Amino acid sequence: MPCLKGSTGICCKDDSFPPSPINPDSKYFKFMKDEIEEIEKYKWIRSEQEGRDLDEEACEEWVNKYARRFREEWENKHGKI
Repeated sequence: MPCLKGSTGICCKDDSFPPSPINPDSKYFKFMKDEIEEIEKYKWIRSEQEGRDLDEEACEEWVNKYARRFREEWENKHGKI
């Protein structure tokens, strides 16, 4: 499956993400860390429910269902990225 265009890029299995070094003290880095943790939890839950590793399928599902809302809620709590 190709990388999800317009997404966070964490579903990519190549070395294209991140495209450049990110300052670990930046708000963007903290956002990405939190988002990745949420996606990893979702992938684990969905894989357990299905009885198989869903990996990219669950990642894509999370992005399509929850990414926009997650960012809105994260920015409401932490400020704009």
